Amino acid sequence: MVAAGHIRVAGRRVTRASAAVHAGETIVLPVGERIEVIRLLALPLRRGPAPEAQACYVRLEPELPAAS
Repeated sequence: MVAAGHIRVAGRRVTRASAAVHAGETIVLPVGERIEVIRLLALPLRRGPAPEAQACYVRLEPELPAAS
């Protein structure tokens, strides 16, 4: 997904899987037929269980285009 340019971090298209991310940044990525927008609250200190990882981000509602 990164190589195809489908992921954005802080509004910039990510072209490397090793791109740095920081707490407070917004990440936009496609998941199936929908777009997920998440705000990174903190970086986890270790690779741990899912609930620990889920505490590090919050899902946001994607902005819909304005109706004309």
